[in-house]
Amino acid sequence: MTGTLSYTLTDSATMLRRNLKHQLRYPSLTLMLAGFPILFLLLFVYVFGGQLGAGLGAVGAHPDRHAYLTYIVPGILIMTVASAALGTAISIGPKALSTGSAPWPSPAVPC
Repeated sequence: MTGTLSYTLTDSATMLRRNLKHQLRYPSLTLMLAGFPILFLLLFVYVFGGQLGAGLGAVGAHPDRHAYLTYIVPGILIMTVASAALGTAISIGPKALSTGSAPWPSPAVPC
């Protein structure tokens, strides 16, 4: 059991180091990963929020904004986690195929 745990931690540290190096080489991907959730939040709250949140009920000084934020933020957080997972999968996929360690059969690609 200890051997499996140590392999898991070693492999996780290796993947973390590779992803951090990748983020340093391609800062636009990192900015995009951090920027899209903020952009979506601003877009859906301040641009579309008045119309989309109109039917959610009145609370406080901004009657629709509080209820709409409570409604929209979990969805944006899920989109953020999904995009981060997708980015990781995209960065790992070609490496796994090129080393032959992919858990799925690799297609025959003609050269």
